Amino acid sequence: MEKIRQKKSVEIFAEKWGVDAELLSKSLSSYSDSQPDFVPYIDELMKTADFDKATNQSAGNRLGHIIRLTKELPIWIARTKQKYS
Repeated sequence: MEKIRQKKSVEIFAEKWGVDAELLSKSLSSYSDSQPDFVPYIDELMKTADFDKATNQSAGNRLGHIIRLTKELPIWIARTKQKYS
């Protein structure tokens, strides 16, 4: 049941930010609490970020979107890993 909730959480975040859900899931699985400042596959995730597909376009443009995503992703991934581990 927890795996289903985790998958749904990944899908929601990926849709919100326009990133690849499969890669985000891989990043979450590889994330380690012992290295809280390191987000696995962050460069690849940023490359997949599609501002036009993101449901959250509050930044107004792709650059602002990437900046916000760069700040939000480490927080989300740490909370999500803790929640479902």
